[in-house]
Amino acid sequence: MSILSGKRNRAGQLLRILGEHLPPEVFRHLGPQDTSKLLESFHKSGKIEAKQERELLGSFLEGLSTVPKEGIDRDTLALIQELETILKEDLNTEPEWSEELKSYTKEELSKIVAGESADRIALIFCYADPDTSARVLEEFPEDTQEEILLSIRNLDLSSAGLLDSLERFLRFKKEVLKSPGSGVPTKDKGGKRAAELLGKLDPQDSQKLFSRIREKSQSFAENINKHFFRMEDLMDLSRDALNKFMWEIHPIVTATAFKGTEPETKQVLLERLDPSLASSIRLEEDSMGPVSLAEIETAQNGLLEIFKESVESGRIKFRRKN
Repeated sequence: MSILSGKRNRAGQLLRILGEHLPPEVFRHLGPQDTSKLLESFHKSGKIEAKQERELLGSFLEGLSTVPKEGIDRDTLALIQELETILKEDLNTEPEWSEELKSYTKEELSKIVAGESADRIALIFCYADPDTSARVLEEFPEDTQEEILLSIRNLDLSSAGLLDSLERFLRFKKEVLKSPGSGVPTKDKGGKRAAELLGKLDPQDSQKLFSRIREKSQSFAENINKHFFRMEDLMDLSRDALNKFMWEIHPIVTATAFKGTEPETKQVLLERLDPSLASSIRLEEDSMGPVSLAEIETAQNGLLEIFKESVESGRIKFRRKN
């Protein structure tokens, strides 16, 4: 029984993975003595990590391929062949989104990784086209390049949770990037405070003052403009205007933005939304795992950028109530 030999309790770990799917014929083929050893190994083995599970299944597949076919009863041979087929498919199949990620241009990939942590960028580069990733990597400072490359060392690419998180992030980032100007999160607190003060003034006075600021400092004016609207401003919209605007935003972007919104604000907004839209947003939020601050800021920036454009174009009427 060469496939049951090797590192301690590997057979038990394999049974923990496949046990509930194994038919009785397998244990009859093993016989009482080997079955007893297998069960003993099972009880000694604990929960294994995804990386160990993948390595074990790969080793098992290799072992199956070397088992001589002569002398094996028909049922067991059929099981071995079925396991070989399934395991080869499972080990070789890549998620659908990985093919799309490989097709991104340098400009598209640069937008995807903008403002993200080294760990996140490293994970994205592992699935993107290597040549494109290398060209994007060159855009970062040397110390950041080093941090990204070192982060690859700690990634568990077999982790289902990690891949699910990456897939959710890519869906979210694609939706956010549909809004122009929604790139790296802005962290200038001065611009945010100035925007809050301007927002309290009469709209005409605010616009005149903002124009004078722009004449003296174009960069500061741009930063104020990015912060001029807040998530709380959405509560000042009429119910019809709120729903008209929120239907333009993908639920995954709204759900991510709401992760960084005051609970009271989020509750009020959800209650005023069309029930089907509110349900879609709640569903996206419930299915999310941990969300980084960069993701939240990017989602809010993208949503508020669309809000700003809607107000400036006249599609939505808005004035702060307090």
